[in-house]
Amino acid sequence: MRQKILEIFMKWDNSSFYIDHLLENEELDAFSYRIVKGVIEKLYFLDYQIDGYLRNSVSGEILWILRMAFYELIFNNSAKDYAVVNEAVNLAKIYDLGKKGMVNGVLRNFLRDNKKIFLPEEKKEYLSVKYSFPNWLTELFIENYGISKTERLFEYFEKKRYTDLRINSKKITRDDYMKKLTEKGVSFSYSNLVPFHIRILEPIKIKELYGFEEGFFYVQDLAAQIISSFVAPISGALLDVGSAPGGKITYFSQINEQNFPLYAIESSKRRIKKIKQNIERLGAKNIEIINANFLSYEPELKFKHIFLDLPCSGLGVLSKKIDIKYRLKKEDIASLVEIQRKMLKKAFSLLDEDGEIVYSTCTLNNIENLGVISAALNKNREFEIFDLEKKKYLHNSEDNDIFIEGKCFAPFPPDADMDGMFACVIKRR
Repeated sequence: MRQKILEIFMKWDNSSFYIDHLLENEELDAFSYRIVKGVIEKLYFLDYQIDGYLRNSVSGEILWILRMAFYELIFNNSAKDYAVVNEAVNLAKIYDLGKKGMVNGVLRNFLRDNKKIFLPEEKKEYLSVKYSFPNWLTELFIENYGISKTERLFEYFEKKRYTDLRINSKKITRDDYMKKLTEKGVSFSYSNLVPFHIRILEPIKIKELYGFEEGFFYVQDLAAQIISSFVAPISGALLDVGSAPGGKITYFSQINEQNFPLYAIESSKRRIKKIKQNIERLGAKNIEIINANFLSYEPELKFKHIFLDLPCSGLGVLSKKIDIKYRLKKEDIASLVEIQRKMLKKAFSLLDEDGEIVYSTCTLNNIENLGVISAALNKNREFEIFDLEKKKYLHNSEDNDIFIEGKCFAPFPPDADMDGMFACVIKRR
């Protein structure tokens, strides 16, 4: 079992894949899954503890063996300490026999110290180690939000464990679905900010939830549902940019009462396969999928609605995609901003005279949000940000903190209890 976990770690270490992508093709029990996700989430923290017991640095399988063992000793109360040490030593025998004594010594010294945890005193470094963030990324969050808000944010990412559903009203009502959850003893809540939201409050496998195969729901965070609602009511042709895996376009189909044409553009053929699967499961209608690069796309029509879901750093969804913080590099931000600017400029050229663009990201990095918007609008004076509070479906909102001056949707997760996303609606003046 632990050898299989180690193989997954090595595969992750030697590729650019995200851990969730690798786990899609693995049959793991609950214990193994928890260990894999936990070790990746706590990587820098574990390395900091391990380094205190090493005379010389180690790498490869031996380092992962130590990471796994330290994680179990610190966070997994179900395993006996001696069993964790024995398993680690046995793994070391397989991969590097000469290191088994070192592995044994490091772990036993940690146990002799009563598994004492060490953290830096300097605040920025403390946050980086405790919550396992690269230093540059911790500094970026502090620049955006300050130290205390950054600490609350990191803690939220670490503890968030709910799952949001969007009920497919074409197949079942929210009330009826909630009755089914109650019958099955599943704990849940819901928000009235949007009409189809339900939040599952306990760990559960999505495919085991009532009505998955029947297409009764789609997994979609509350923030994403709110942003998707910004197109309502649909009053003309709609283009969904970067449509995979299909959450937004199937939502638009769900609320498309007058059956206007919906176009989903996606450059990746592999990801188009996922869109088609979700369209079929949910029974979504009136959708045309376009396999093309948006920047070189030249349609024959102009669009009344363009939903611009931009490539971004993903810093608002770190509770779900735990290894973004390791895969993302500081130099990536500038290239992402450049792509965002080009895509927004392209969207301007495809917009109908009285159409609107929903600009959307899943990042908390202000440079990619208001920074890109402000620069674009300074160059394109004919466009402006539309006041979101005029959207009638938002009148249920009692929390104006999720809006910036009423014009941009920007929830801060610890306060709003949803993903950290950003969106605004852009129209011609």
